[in-house]
Amino acid sequence: MYKRQARAFIRQTIAEAVPMPPLYPLRLAIGSSGSVRALAKLRPEDKEERCFTKRHLIDLLDEMRPLKIDGLCAIPGMEEKRADIIFVGALALYEIMNYFGVEEVVASKFSLRHGLLARELKKKKR
Repeated sequence: MYKRQARAFIRQTIAEAVPMPPLYPLRLAIGSSGSVRALAKLRPEDKEERCFTKRHLIDLLDEMRPLKIDGLCAIPGMEEKRADIIFVGALALYEIMNYFGVEEVVASKFSLRHGLLARELKKKKR
C-alpha cells in the first residue's frame, strides 16, 4: 500500500514542478544524483557502464520490492549506505522517466556540487 501512495506522491510532485510534460519524449537523460550512480552500479552486465534503461530499472524495482535492508545490501554492487533509500530513489527515477518519456539514463560522474563549485570558481576569476 505505501508503495502505491509513494508513487502517487512522486507523480503529483513531478506534475506540480513541471505541469506540462514535453511535447516530445526525452529519450535520454543524464542523472547526477548519488542514487542514480548507485543504481547504475547495480547493472550485472557491466559494472563499468554508467547507463541503464527503463527495463533495467523495472527489473531492479521488482527485485528490490520484497527485500528488507539486509536483502538490499546483499545485491551485488549495492552501497550499504544507500540501501535504506535506494528503493525510493529508484521509484522516483522510474516515475520521472515515465513522465518525460525517458528510455535511458546515463549516470554522470559529476554532481550538483561540482556545478556549483565550477560556477563559484568562474565568479572568483572575474
